[in-house]
Amino acid sequence: MKLPGWLILDWERKLAALVFAVMIMYSVRLQNSEEKTYTLPVIIVPGEQLVLADEENLPRINVKIRGSQRDHNALKPDELRIIYKIPPTARSGRYEVQLRPRDVDMPRRLQVTDITPDSFPIILTGVLTREEVDIRLRMTPPKSPNLRPKTTVLSPRKVTISGPRSHVEAVSEILTEQLSLEDLGQQMEFDQEVKLMPIPRVTITPDRIRVHVELARVRAEKAFIKLPLQVLSDNAGGLRVASFVEPTAPLVDANIEGPAEVLDFLTPASVRAFIDLSELPGAGTYQLPVNLWINAHNCTPQSSSPRLVTVKVVRQQVSPPTKP
Repeated sequence: MKLPGWLILDWERKLAALVFAVMIMYSVRLQNSEEKTYTLPVIIVPGEQLVLADEENLPRINVKIRGSQRDHNALKPDELRIIYKIPPTARSGRYEVQLRPRDVDMPRRLQVTDITPDSFPIILTGVLTREEVDIRLRMTPPKSPNLRPKTTVLSPRKVTISGPRSHVEAVSEILTEQLSLEDLGQQMEFDQEVKLMPIPRVTITPDRIRVHVELARVRAEKAFIKLPLQVLSDNAGGLRVASFVEPTAPLVDANIEGPAEVLDFLTPASVRAFIDLSELPGAGTYQLPVNLWINAHNCTPQSSSPRLVTVKVVRQQVSPPTKP
């Protein structure tokens, strides 16, 4: 392409004038700009196999930045930071970080003029991954003292964790957030998603689980129908029941209260309904209370039907001894 004649003519002077103009513009810009010092945190970006052993002891860096007053005033707190990426050539152990202006993340219109300190040591450690780490569920119990968790199913039951070796090796179990069972109302079972408590610098996979909880009553009632009514007699007094007046059928319905796990295994053979003749003065018609005997620990009778029975009691005739 052929350049216009006016551009070629005396091009040496025109080029010199252009360079001189650029220098004047840069000089004016420097005179109108100002330098400020910012104290910035350092963000260490880990490599694939190496991470920082201790993030808490990283120094804060003083960075001098030149720019116009308008550019300085327009800066937001999160627009200035130092990001240092661990190079692939780094090895586990002590490593010296060397900061350069390119590591300062900031708008392009600003210029870094000084970094203090521009180097500092860190300790790098290998990444460790552990599978099958146990989860411990934390629960607030139900408000009712008569309810308790019967079965609890976690899905999954174990998780995988990864991070700096020293951090991962210190983990014995993963805790869940507090799961409240206080306001379940009449619910006896429910299913809910629960988050896992985070651990600094440790990645937990997955970070939440599903929990299925089934509740059981601490104490419950169990009904027994048509128990045979037995008679506890005084053999020495010779009294016996001749007949039942009311009700005529000697059968009893009973409600037993006790621990739910005990009642689950309680059978009619373990519950006996009876009337007691041992305190009666003699023959006659009596209204006697129905008693319940339970062959189980910590169980008590709550009710029986009927509560009273009317019986006709006679004295048993004793045959005279026969002569030899």
